[in-house]
Amino acid sequence: CMQGQSDRAGEELRAQAHEILSRDRRELAESAQEARDRAHVHMEQIAGSLSDRVRQELVDMISSLSQSLAALTEQLTHNEDCVGSVQREQQSMQVEMQSLNKRMAAMPREAASREELHGAVVQL
Repeated sequence: CMQGQSDRAGEELRAQAHEILSRDRRELAESAQEARDRAHVHMEQIAGSLSDRVRQELVDMISSLSQSLAALTEQLTHNEDCVGSVQREQQSMQVEMQSLNKRMAAMPREAASREELHGAVVQL
């Protein structure tokens, strides 16, 4: 009789222990899932924050590059205007040189050179 009660008590203890272990496993699994969910949410927040920061940095870089490009374009336009002015001046000087060359070619050969005139004046 005592043996039967002892066996029954042992079975009840085993059943209670099994129930406690099962409940603890479920709670542990639920707790682990909640921790994974919180970690996932936190990682999404970090990723969103980093994405926003990178996006802003890219916008800032693009803006800076656009300003630099505009300044370079303006400088290039100015330089092209200067080159155009120098080319026009060069063309004008070439026209003057051609005119002077024609006038010199039209001068009679008997005309003394500047050095010859200077030498003649010094002799006087």
